Amino acid sequence: PVVFTTVRDSGVLLTGRMMVDARRRRSAEDAVWRFVLDAIDAEPEVSLAYPTQRTYLPDTVRVKGEDGPVNP
Repeated sequence: PVVFTTVRDSGVLLTGRMMVDARRRRSAEDAVWRFVLDAIDAEPEVSLAYPTQRTYLPDTVRVKGEDGPVNP
């Protein structure tokens, strides 16, 4: 097995490769992912992240309440 590491804008990309019999591909992939996720779960200082994008639009949302508009 080999793991390649690449730095991306959203974090670190790990790409793993290993030789597996074609008939065992799904079970091997499942076993590797379970091992990796269990290892991450066992480390309190490590967590998974994903790319996100947030937009802040000040004073563009107006809500009409009982006493008239909010943020007039």
